[in-house]
Amino acid sequence: MQEYFCKGDLDVTAIVRSASRPRLNKYLQKTGGDIPKALQVYHWNSMLSQSLYFSLQHWEIALRNRLNEFLIFKYGPTWPFNANLRRNLAGQDRQRLDKVVMRLTDKLAPAVITTDQIVAGLSAGFWVSQFSSRYKAQYNWTSNLKFRVFLNDAKITSEMAHQHCSNLLNLRNRVAHHEPILHLPLGHIRDSLRTILAGICAATNQYVDDACTFKSLWNEEIDHQVQ
Repeated sequence: MQEYFCKGDLDVTAIVRSASRPRLNKYLQKTGGDIPKALQVYHWNSMLSQSLYFSLQHWEIALRNRLNEFLIFKYGPTWPFNANLRRNLAGQDRQRLDKVVMRLTDKLAPAVITTDQIVAGLSAGFWVSQFSSRYKAQYNWTSNLKFRVFLNDAKITSEMAHQHCSNLLNLRNRVAHHEPILHLPLGHIRDSLRTILAGICAATNQYVDDACTFKSLWNEEIDHQVQ
């Protein structure tokens, strides 16, 4: 890694103040309070997050689009307003849906809100939760949801899908909020992303895999990692 913070003309104390010491504390603790080294690790963490963002973006979009297709199949094109679906949603998921509908209503009224607008507004957490055990029987995983979402993976179970996607959701949220990710098993999580994305769309997975720069960055040697 290039040592950007070893230049004598950089006021590293000012950089710490700008980023905030609480945000950098984990990096400072790991490097024994060595500010230039801590900033190098902070930079590496940011570069890794950047390298994974493109992959996580395609995972989230592909997942929600495929699940949207399934919900249209099961409940119709206006599934967000379907009484049966709303009755069967877990409390938190129903709240997530209602929050998006209310926000769009306030913003777009009197225009009619579309399913596409709602789909785009729902959080990744809503979509990942659709693989939880609560919905396994309702969505008939074995002969229905599984084959409509994961067209290319006949062996995946609902438990596997939920675990993989939960790990990806955690990583996605940490990347989105600029938090440390170095302590995570990133190699394994990247494999999970490949598994899920390949199951949804082999072409998209190949496209993302070819464009991803994570592997070269992850293989880069560094002395100090955040635990």
